[in-house]
Amino acid sequence: MSTEKDAILKVLAFWRAVEALSPQQISKEKPDDKYQPSYLVKGGNALLPWEKGHKHQEREEHQKTHWRYVVHCGLYDTQELVEKLVKHIDPKDKKKQNATEVTARLFDLHFDKYGQPIPDTLNLTLNAWASGIVLGCKDSGEKVLKTLEKEGSYNENSYVAEGCYNKLFELRKELIEYIEKNWEEFRRMGGSKECIDKLITHIAEKCQFPEELLGEEISMLVKSVRLSEQKK
Repeated sequence: MSTEKDAILKVLAFWRAVEALSPQQISKEKPDDKYQPSYLVKGGNALLPWEKGHKHQEREEHQKTHWRYVVHCGLYDTQELVEKLVKHIDPKDKKKQNATEVTARLFDLHFDKYGQPIPDTLNLTLNAWASGIVLGCKDSGEKVLKTLEKEGSYNENSYVAEGCYNKLFELRKELIEYIEKNWEEFRRMGGSKECIDKLITHIAEKCQFPEELLGEEISMLVKSVRLSEQKK
């Protein structure tokens, strides 16, 4: 019975690892969408939708509404990540991987109409975090899955499914505090895009995520959502 139970637990651990390492594709850029336009932002001097001079600022203002921005931060190519993961888990596997190529992101963060971050909206993507755990593991093969399982014991206090991993839940709390403490300093050091780039670099490092996958020019997708003004 013990052998059968161990086998079942091993299969569950495998599928849990597969789920954790499966990326979620970001939505497409839709700068001309009438209700929820989204913009790809790339390059050090690029403007963000809440900044003067950006195309978004030409949109007509509506009474009793304001914009909220959901930023998919740190875009990367999943094909390159898959190749790194396979090479790390099984160094003997020399075959080229034919995984579906999608664009994923490191984390999401909401910004208000003035371009100020809302720290408690931070959402680290499970795929990026789990990939960092795997790539940071010195072992290979089945031992990698055991490491991910060890790092990912269930957490009942999380309000999102992706937060069921204890270490992910703890890291999210740590990074929320980091944003609250450091954002004003970031703003004094440069423009809005530069601020978010610094945050992306910091979070990639904390997640052990390969920074080279983010590209020479860090990119993000900004989704604009119109919300009703709250009554005072």
